[in-house]
Amino acid sequence: MGIKTNTPSRATTSTPPRARLTDAEILAQIPAARARWRRARATEPHAAAAHYDEATGRLVVVLTNGGSFAVPIAAVPELRGVSVRSLAAVEVEPTGVGLSWPALDVDLSVTGLARLVLGGATLARDAGARGGRARTETKAEAARRNGAKGGRPPKTQAGSAPSVKGAKGGVAARKGARRPAATGGRRG
Repeated sequence: MGIKTNTPSRATTSTPPRARLTDAEILAQIPAARARWRRARATEPHAAAAHYDEATGRLVVVLTNGGSFAVPIAAVPELRGVSVRSLAAVEVEPTGVGLSWPALDVDLSVTGLARLVLGGATLARDAGARGGRARTETKAEAARRNGAKGGRPPKTQAGSAPSVKGAKGGVAARKGARRPAATGGRRG
């Protein structure tokens, strides 16, 4: 009997196999990767220190930008039921993006811990809002093209009838369209 795996075979995946890089190609990429890391390290917060606070039962992570956050140990399945002595043996990985407990063989990402505290939906919503506010030449060009077509189409409520301009009061529902239940559900 063969070994079962949860990994699909290459034949069932949509991405083609990638070409293997030579040692020379890998070595050529290292300077650019180091430069990206230096930029990220200087501009993005990373873990500078971490410790277990026995009084509160929380793991405290101190960031390079001076901020910090605390995670209840009960919220981290990998650390539940672990002794105080083992929890206190937390180490910050050299990159600052993870925490490690070598004796427990547990490694956790700082962003994953922050997600536990703040909630994944909150972080995703904030990231989306920040991306939406970004000003790039690509977005400006798209806005110009959209403006040349008459601008952004008006928003409509789900389940409401399309509006017709020029009717009494400025907007009227299309004749015969079904109205939302909040207005009685009658037909006009």
